[in-house]
Amino acid sequence: MTSNQKALHKVADAPGFANLRHTSMAETSQSTDPFALNFLSSVLEPEYEPWIGDDSAIPIGLSSYNENTGLWYHNIKVQNNFAFRFRPVILREGPFTGHHVLVLEPYTEPPFRFLDLPPELRVMVYEILLQEPAPIQIWSYKPTHKPRRPCRATFRDVKRHGKLDWNSQAGKWVGQPPTCVRSLFRVNKQISGEAAPVLYNTNTFTFQRARDLRIFLNTIGAMREHLRYIRLTDLNGCAIQDGSITFDFLQHAKGLRIISLHHGAVCNMRQYGNNGVTRLISCSAVMLKALYKVQVAGAEGVDVLSLFEIEDGEDAVCEKCLAGQAESCSKRNLRTCGILCGDLRTHCAEVKEQVRKGVAELLDISLRSAS
Repeated sequence: MTSNQKALHKVADAPGFANLRHTSMAETSQSTDPFALNFLSSVLEPEYEPWIGDDSAIPIGLSSYNENTGLWYHNIKVQNNFAFRFRPVILREGPFTGHHVLVLEPYTEPPFRFLDLPPELRVMVYEILLQEPAPIQIWSYKPTHKPRRPCRATFRDVKRHGKLDWNSQAGKWVGQPPTCVRSLFRVNKQISGEAAPVLYNTNTFTFQRARDLRIFLNTIGAMREHLRYIRLTDLNGCAIQDGSITFDFLQHAKGLRIISLHHGAVCNMRQYGNNGVTRLISCSAVMLKALYKVQVAGAEGVDVLSLFEIEDGEDAVCEKCLAGQAESCSKRNLRTCGILCGDLRTHCAEVKEQVRKGVAELLDISLRSAS
């Protein structure tokens, strides 16, 4: 008989052996002494059996005495394919009443709750997900027998959608997963309310037509109050009434700071028989008055006199002007304003100043006091 077997026989009659017998259910494996397994099977109560399996590896034996601490100890090792924990308990009923045992329990890690993060950390996550390095180009698309809706300029780009099939009736790519923005905004109202300011505050939204801008503003509803930067490249096909409706949507955009217009968007209005600046001010009067009230109320960063920016956009200098042959400018006749390439930057600054004066006149603001 081995020393381990003698130890088991010796401890069998010990007062606390019931505790050892109970915990042995989680302390056996194929690597355990066969004698120990037979011994345990013979002394356990009928309603118990040893736990034997490849996922457990715990040595059976007596506890050891530590002379320094004056305490008895026993090292226990358990290996399992799933997470677990030991929970020390005292049995209150049954054959082992009053004994201390270790209960092996499955352990499931509590789920990560995004909303438990501090608000400032959640905003950082939104910024990583929603901020884009380049302006977001918005077009509009009309599915068959359905109303026109806003979409990204790349919406119909076949190369970007791989092997997905286009469904013209539904107006979507079959099998396309939802976008990050759509998924995030559909989680719940709290996350949607927190993410909306980040999406609309930190990105510039670019539109080629006033119609596309109007459809976009109507679609996002109350979230347009978070818009900050808008770029509109062409008002050429926009009647005064349509322009007014479009800009009227922005009267509630309290966060709006810049509306950037291509100089052609203003200059091309002349073909309607009106001064382009005058027509622009007329279209945006309701919006300008509403935002001016926000400015007077003390909103930070709101300045209606500087709301409109006039840019040359992608109107590059032609080859003739680059060669010093301004008199032969190939783009002069393409511009309603008839401006040479070399004079374009100065022209944009002049148009901006005209717009600034028109806004001041509408709102009865003194440019001298404002500056």
